[in-house]
Amino acid sequence: MVLETHYYDMLSVSPSATTEEISKAYKKTALKCHPDKTNHDPKLTEQFKQLTQIYEVLRDDGSRKIYDKYGKAGLDGQLNSQPTTTRPNNFQFRSARDVFSQVFSEFNTMNQQFDDFNGFPFGNMGFNSMPFGNMNNMNMNGEMKRTVRPAPGQRSDKLFRGKNIFHTCKLTLDELAHGKTVKLQLPRRTKCDVCNGDGGFDKTSCRVCQGNGRVVITMSNQFSKFQEIGSCKDCSGTGSVVSSVCNNCEDGYHIVDKILELTVLPGTKCGEEIIIKQAGDEGRNIIPGDVIIKIKQRPHDYLVRKSNDLYTEANIDLKTALLGGYITLRDFLKQGEDLRIFINVHGKPELNEHESIQHGEILGTINPGSPKIVSGFGMPINNNAIDGIYYQSPDSKIHTIDNYKRGDLFIKLNVQLPNVEDFKNGFDDLSVLTRILPDKEEPSEDQRTIVDSHLSNLPFTSAFNKKEGSFSSTSSNEQDSKRPRFS
Repeated sequence: MVLETHYYDMLSVSPSATTEEISKAYKKTALKCHPDKTNHDPKLTEQFKQLTQIYEVLRDDGSRKIYDKYGKAGLDGQLNSQPTTTRPNNFQFRSARDVFSQVFSEFNTMNQQFDDFNGFPFGNMGFNSMPFGNMNNMNMNGEMKRTVRPAPGQRSDKLFRGKNIFHTCKLTLDELAHGKTVKLQLPRRTKCDVCNGDGGFDKTSCRVCQGNGRVVITMSNQFSKFQEIGSCKDCSGTGSVVSSVCNNCEDGYHIVDKILELTVLPGTKCGEEIIIKQAGDEGRNIIPGDVIIKIKQRPHDYLVRKSNDLYTEANIDLKTALLGGYITLRDFLKQGEDLRIFINVHGKPELNEHESIQHGEILGTINPGSPKIVSGFGMPINNNAIDGIYYQSPDSKIHTIDNYKRGDLFIKLNVQLPNVEDFKNGFDDLSVLTRILPDKEEPSEDQRTIVDSHLSNLPFTSAFNKKEGSFSSTSSNEQDSKRPRFS
């Protein structure tokens, strides 16, 4: 009969369980709270260590007899008199992970020979990386012997994909409209030309791994045996060593400034990505990643882009609004290249000053804030990008903007009224206007009371810009320098 059953309850076994049953129960229970399985959760890690201590007690006949007769107090050495046992009462618990590893090793030994072992049960649970102890210093009633031999099978030259390199390229709207070849200087890890990526000279096969690049590390004593397969440290997993090191690089590769040519096609949009395949860092057994360039657009002076269309505002004088004429957008999508837009108001050839005006659509009188469209003078329509991504190829070529179908240009026309002093003949012209301009309709005065008043200037008339027709603390010259230039 046992004094307490807490340890047995923790492993979900009965006090009469055999050592094999206790080992199986520990393996099943401890696996659920193993640090490598729980992302090193502090609470579960502590539970894992407690289970391991319990297993250490119950698997040993001497300590198990003490626990059965005196309980945990007997193991802690808190009793005044204790029976003679084959194990001291104040024994020290070993590393929880070491014990756990031994249990799995013993189970594997039952089912297969260690020469056919193909890795540690928990993958990358390396001996030297165990947080609960170092396998090289492990002592389980005997010193551990470490042996290294080449791993069985052929060397695996599995290729891994390298990381992508990201960069941002800022361009003007003019450059996005006409396309541009941009040269970018990016640091890149590349193979050394001196040693051809070997890291040195007189390369020979590694004697430790015999050119395999991987080794089997065995830790054993008279009680247990552990094995794991890993990269050979002597050759860094390459399978070869060099007699002299290359001074031009580090391990066969070095960082150089690589010049990349980026082909920005006409019509490329802000936010799109241009991908240059496998232009990233090189390395041993590495497929270079891609260089991904994200396009950003610099603000334009007076044009706003929405997809393939352009939007702007233009000022026109009263004469052009009434009789027709043209306006000019300076440096439209190219420095030194202006866009002249004809306005056909009435369709009368004898009144149109320019013969090209007559070929346009009759618009009627232009009202203030009237939106109009200039078809085919938006941005080039580029269909090469799919979902905002364009893969640049060696044959990528920039064609002129004339080879592309284009979006439209939308203009809001603002009619600018002339001042009195702008008339050539002064008040004589104003008297003519009184005769030719239509009279406004007056509301009926029947049965209505009318109160007369007069319009006056504000006290701070110096702040009123007569030319622009607006109030501002900024001078007229400063405003003119910021406005889009039209004629």
